[in-house]
Formats: sequence, structure tokens, C-alpha cells
Amino acid sequence: MLLSNEARREVAKQARAVKEERRAALDARHKYLMSRLADAGSLEEAAAEDAIVSDDRFSLIHEFFAANGSKKLIFFYQDVKQVTLITFK
Repeated sequence: MLLSNEARREVAKQARAVKEERRAALDARHKYLMSRLADAGSLEEAAAEDAIVSDDRFSLIHEFFAANGSKKLIFFYQDVKQVTLITFK
């Protein structure tokens, strides 16, 4: 399915709004978790935070922190190599 430029901009705008809403809901527990993930994955905390608030499974973290919630969280991280394309004319 191809989206028009306007539709793509709207989707991106909604994604930014969701990320900012999630960022606003973060507390000290989330910050500690992100700090530990950043240390384990050799990431900057800002990168870990961005990955977490961007993820579709963000709600699982709230379930983990709930009083009778999940007892475990599993995170997967894969470093993606940037590929540079060179075109010749």
C-alpha cells in the first residue's frame, strides 16, 4: 500500500505524538531500566529511550511495573550497519 506524501506526513506526525506521550509518562523506574539497557548494549541512554518509546510493545513495560504484572522482560537489540550506496553516472 502506497501512501501519499500528505498521508505519510500524517502518519509520522501521529508517531511523534505517541512517542512524546510515552516520554511524558516515563518515571524513575523507566529511567533506571533504560540506564541498565544502555549499559548492557553499549548504547547512549537517549538511544535506548528512543528505541523503547518507539517500540510497538511499549505497553509490556507498564505490565511489568504493575503490582501483579509480568515477572520478566526480555529485550533484543541488534546493531544495524549503515550501508552507503554509491551511484555512478
